[in-house]
This record gives sequence, C-alpha cells and structure tokens, in this order.
Amino acid sequence: MNKLLVITGNVSAGEGVKKLPQLSGYETHFATSGMQGIELAKTENPTFIICDTILPDIDGYCVSTMLSKNGPTENIPVLLLKLSGGAASSGITKDVLEVLIPVANSMPSIHSLTKTANLQNNTAPPEYSPSMNNLLQLLSSPNPEKISNDSLTGYRTRSFNKRENIYYEGDEPNMVYLVKKGKIKTVKLGPEGKEFIIDIHEKGEFFGYIAVLENSTYPDTAVAAEESEVLLIPKDDFLLLINSDQQLGRHFIKLLANDISDIEERLMTLAFNSVRARVAGALLQLKKKHHNKKEYTTYTLHVSRDDLAGLIGTTTESLIRTLTDFKHENIVDTDIGEIKILDIKALEKIRRLS
Repeated sequence: MNKLLVITGNVSAGEGVKKLPQLSGYETHFATSGMQGIELAKTENPTFIICDTILPDIDGYCVSTMLSKNGPTENIPVLLLKLSGGAASSGITKDVLEVLIPVANSMPSIHSLTKTANLQNNTAPPEYSPSMNNLLQLLSSPNPEKISNDSLTGYRTRSFNKRENIYYEGDEPNMVYLVKKGKIKTVKLGPEGKEFIIDIHEKGEFFGYIAVLENSTYPDTAVAAEESEVLLIPKDDFLLLINSDQQLGRHFIKLLANDISDIEERLMTLAFNSVRARVAGALLQLKKKHHNKKEYTTYTLHVSRDDLAGLIGTTTESLIRTLTDFKHENIVDTDIGEIKILDIKALEKIRRLS
C-alpha cells in the first residue's frame, strides 16, 4: 500500500491534507517536528513526503537535505510546502496535486521537488550551498577520515608547516577545523613558554569546536606537530548544521564528554602518579583514542618524544629514560617517531600501581 508522510506542526493543515480525495488510497503518517519526521521516514519508508517549510525544531529545507544524505531515505520524493493557515488543503489542491500525484506514482530518482504553496505570501526557499551539503555529509559520517577528498570541495584547505600556529589562545573563533593530513596539537603555554599539550589530533579529527559551541575565545593554541593539511569550516555553517541535526549534536556532545573524561584522568595522574605511571597512562590514552575499536596484538603510536613529554608534564629526558626501561621489560618497542605497545596489561598494571 502507498504511504504518505506529512511533516507539519500545523495540525489542521495536516488533517486537511489527509482528507484530500486524491489521497484517499494512501496510508497516512504524521510527524509534528522535523526530527520526528526523519525518524518516521526511516522506519515507515513512505512513498512520498509532504513537509512543511516551517517546523518547530528545524525547517523543511534542512529536513529534505538530511533525508537526501541518508541511504534508506535518499530517493523518497519530498514536496516542500508552506502549510500556513487552517484552510491549507484548499490552497494546495489545484496547483500542487497535479505535481504531487504523478511524483508518487512514478517514484522518480530525484530526491526533492520544491514547489511552495504559500497561502499568505510567496517566498523563495533558502537553499544550502553545495559546500554546505558536502559539510552535512561529512559531519553525518561516523568515519569522517574515510570521506573522499572529492566530497570536501567548497571549503578551503590550508597547509601548515611543522610548528606553525593555526590559532592562538584568546583568539575569537570563526572556524572549526578538520585534520585532513598530519597532526595538530592543542597546547597551553606556561609563563616561560613551556608547552603543556592538551590533545593531539590526527586525520579525521575535529578541533577548535569547543570555543564555537561555547561562543567564547579559543581556550588553547593549536600548532602543527608535523607537516599538515587542515579543512577550514566556517563557524556559521557549522552551527547551522549542528543546531539542525540532533544526531550531529549528540556526536559533538560525546566528543566533549570524552575530552572532559580524558582531561580529568590526566589531571589525577599528574597530581598523584610517578613519571613511570604517567607515561603508561599516556600511552594507554593514546591507544584508546586512535585504536579504540581495533583488536590487535600490538599497537603502534606515531608521536614524538617531545610531544609525549608535553602530554604528561615531564622532561623529554625523563620520558626517554622511562621508555628505555619499558623497552628492556618488553612492554614497548621504540623507533624514530613511533612507539609500539607490546604488553597492554603490563601498562595497565603500572598505571594502576605505580
């Protein structure tokens, strides 16, 4: 049986659409918000969708874009209407249904037919730019590091030399950043210029978004740890899509929660643990971040001795001595620019008991 999904916060308009004689053979489902409509579209797989351009949470144009980026819903035709006023049905029967019914019957491969039936005034629908559509695809991906370079067109990519600054602590944020190549470290600088490393970001990881979400200045300084390429995402585009998609919002809330948890753990380690335990903890934290869902016998971390020392608040010399001890105990193996973890359980015991 053909199914119709109506997404509108205007109850009377939705009921009016349902009663149209041309739609008498359709099983009708209703959603009163954009996010509810997206979820119903995924579960009910409607033949087509009528979506109000004005909704309580996100607008209809954003709903249409999100559906087009989701595999199971990307080919469902979406008719965007402005369902203003209680007599909505009388305003759409003449000019809209002549398009609506053929669309439903033929199921074209195109995603959205935007035909506005505005009962009070005519307004041109806003359109997302191609670059914003690419950004929506990027932010919606569970593995942004696997997005091809072709899908990142529309935003500027900038190359940074090793030790070159991306932004400084206290700067006003106007960008969110995504590492395309290399490594970026975020640091706090002490009174004498000594670096304390907050985090190290690798390919596929976002940084600089905390200040944008908080509407505050950057809390740290971002520096290229090696030759790197970074995608620059305008603040306004980022906020628009984050505020329009609960799934994206939850993704970045999870990132924030993980950041806070990691920082709390490191502060406890710095306050109470020996250098040996701090090194073990830092190695385990980096392993968790970059190999969390991978099960291997060994784990290779690509990090410089200076940066690892900065992560745990010790000197490079003390770090090297500790790594040498670990190597003699067959816990790790080392090479230039990398550390191979051989014994996870031994590191966990050292972190817990030292």
